[in-house]
Amino acid sequence: MSLRRALSASVRRLGGDERGVISAFNLFLTVACCAVGAAAVDVTHFYAAQTQLQVGADLAAHAALYTRRYGRYEGGTYYALTDDQAKTAAVDAVQHGMPTQVYGTVVAGADIVLGRLNFETGQVIADAANPEAAQVLTHRAGANPVGSFLFRIVGIDSMNVNTSAVFSLGPGECRMDQGFFSQTQVAINGGNTFYPGFCIGTPKFWVRNQNSFRPGMTTLIPNGSGLDLSGSDVDKHNPGLMQSVQYGALDLATTLNLVNNDNHSLNTNLQHFQSHDYARWLLTQPDWTQVVTDLTRTNPITVTSNKATFRPGDLATNTVHVIRCPSDKSSIVLRDSSSADTFRNIVILTNCPVSFDGDVKLEDMVLSSTYIDKNSASITAPSSRNGLTIGKNDNCAPGGGAALITRGRFDAAAKVNFYGAQIRAGTEVDFQSNATGQGVSIIAGDRVRTNSNAEMQVCGPTRGRCRGTCPSGSSGSERHPFPCRGGAPGTLTTT
Repeated sequence: MSLRRALSASVRRLGGDERGVISAFNLFLTVACCAVGAAAVDVTHFYAAQTQLQVGADLAAHAALYTRRYGRYEGGTYYALTDDQAKTAAVDAVQHGMPTQVYGTVVAGADIVLGRLNFETGQVIADAANPEAAQVLTHRAGANPVGSFLFRIVGIDSMNVNTSAVFSLGPGECRMDQGFFSQTQVAINGGNTFYPGFCIGTPKFWVRNQNSFRPGMTTLIPNGSGLDLSGSDVDKHNPGLMQSVQYGALDLATTLNLVNNDNHSLNTNLQHFQSHDYARWLLTQPDWTQVVTDLTRTNPITVTSNKATFRPGDLATNTVHVIRCPSDKSSIVLRDSSSADTFRNIVILTNCPVSFDGDVKLEDMVLSSTYIDKNSASITAPSSRNGLTIGKNDNCAPGGGAALITRGRFDAAAKVNFYGAQIRAGTEVDFQSNATGQGVSIIAGDRVRTNSNAEMQVCGPTRGRCRGTCPSGSSGSERHPFPCRGGAPGTLTTT
């Protein structure tokens, strides 16, 4: 047999020999199984690590925002925290559940951003003066990635896993220093615009057509039956309304008890503040105390005619003015003059009905009236060219606000401007068209109503009159009649 024929026969025998084929097949099958196993085991492992990191991110964001916003209480004393201190507290909270020696550096202070939430992009813009949102990025990267098991076969030894979390005060939480709040009903007609951060809290919300509710605005009602709508297409006629709805309730009783003089424990102080509990409480807050310095009282002024008129120059500044009406037929008028139109750095306590005449402006001022009559308003602002201006139009700079307090009704016939303004009414608040607001808080025992063309915007937490620490001895569970940083933001009960 020639060599050629021998080789040919050997090749034919080798080609037909199936011994050992299973080993080669098993090799490919093993690789395929490992790939499938990697998808099951390693991917599950990565998702588990991501879930752990997500919990850490949620914890860090919540802890950072809460401690920055509400501070720390120790031994009955409130301590405000800076951004850096709040971030440190958040990192400590994460490391308590995810120790560094096990998980590595999951979150650091540099991974936390405190500031304002852009509701359009979902990103938090750093703003130390307005800590209303927190964003956190957690990571297991660098020297501490998540190791793989079966993916090592294809050269993937580890994988970096990142998560993020954003917590915000709104929408979902109503700040009672930014919005309309009623114990019965808020009613609006058409052409009104409510901007991010503004809140409407009421058992019943009566709303007509052509209003705009911008993303980030909150409507807080107990349940769906609290909406009284006009028209069948709410998204067309009132865009953004349904997206703004949150279910819950705000407890306004503490504030209204002070307005109605139902909290008699405060009446042990200066005699001329008796019957004006809310005004006295407000003026003890840090910012008001700084504005109305060396607070003194003039001799009480008694109205001797049916109507007494006061202009800005008639009332001394940094002074409490007690004005008394001997009968229900007497009243007082606050009027602008050719030389001045601003009542500034004064307090007026009265039992008289009060009206404004002309383009009056109120800055760093408190007006409190105990007058109440079911047939007439306690504080009235008739029509004028530019309207009544409550607070200083200063783009939300500290100071300059004003408060109107009455056990009865506040009624503005036409244009009214709110800038860092508080309205507290035992019964109703009613203002007509063309109202503008930037940092307004209206709390009423009865209906709050606006007609048309109102534009309501908000300021950051520095705009409200309670910007510093809470009253001495406050605690995290205490309800304050006007929310402040560090104090309870009203009593919010969600359902």
